Amino acid sequence: ANSYSQIHQYALAQQDWLKTFLKLPSGIPSQDTFERIFALLKPTAWQARFLVSRAFYFWTDRAV
Repeated sequence: ANSYSQIHQYALAQQDWLKTFLKLPSGIPSQDTFERIFALLKPTAWQARFLVSRAFYFWTDRAV
């Protein structure tokens, strides 16, 4: 996804799957909510977690 709108559209398309592990009492958040959440994330912390998740992806033969 290249925009908050695309993130929102993807979440809407994957709503049934997301509900298997997320509580979404108000449904999928709006694109504005996604933008606010990402604005609160610290880039270095986000990068570190992303890199760890990518490492697990390769270590587990893409089973993550």
